[in-house]
Amino acid sequence: TDGEQIVVPVAGATPDAAGPGGTTVGGAAASGPLDLNTATREQLDALPRIGPALADRILAWREQNGRFTS
Repeated sequence: TDGEQIVVPVAGATPDAAGPGGTTVGGAAASGPLDLNTATREQLDALPRIGPALADRILAWREQNGRFTS
């Protein structure tokens, strides 16, 4: 997709601590998908390309419209 980044490691480089495609939350690797219906602002903010402003918008949408269905 547009804006997607694929990391191609250099020969001899050490892999990222989060692993391929992994995200870290509070210094620990995230274990599986994050539920947008129960995620906290801090959990959303820890996701790649989600900053505090977008995390707040997600929470506001969830408050106004209820649970995400898809």
